[in-house]
Amino acid sequence: MTLLSGETFRLSDQKGKVVLMNIWATWCPPCREETPELEELYRKYKNEGYVTLGVSIDEQGESVVRPFMEEFDVTYPMYIDTDGTVMDKYGPTMGIPTTYIIGRKGNMRYFTVGAVTKKELEPRIKELLAEES
Repeated sequence: MTLLSGETFRLSDQKGKVVLMNIWATWCPPCREETPELEELYRKYKNEGYVTLGVSIDEQGESVVRPFMEEFDVTYPMYIDTDGTVMDKYGPTMGIPTTYIIGRKGNMRYFTVGAVTKKELEPRIKELLAEES
């Protein structure tokens, strides 16, 4: 998949890392609530083998996602799933936001629908980062 930054991102290339994939939209109030904490976790653990991947399902694409990223100072990789690529592979979701955490070996280790908090996620992230790849 091609990220908003123009870089290519493949989950298969992330083996050995812990990946949090968050499916969201700019118009979703719970998504807006959780974004600052997702960014905080990304900044805290990105140098320890942790990646956050945002997957926007906004039909308007970049025109609404870029301003959102600027408003919330989002620095983690962002993909806009306007053609349903991610949703076809991981969906259908029961709602948004939907969050997946994939362990160092590439296996899904956690899944939840609805807003998540740093308090809920951080212990899981720390536990998975402590595991050997």
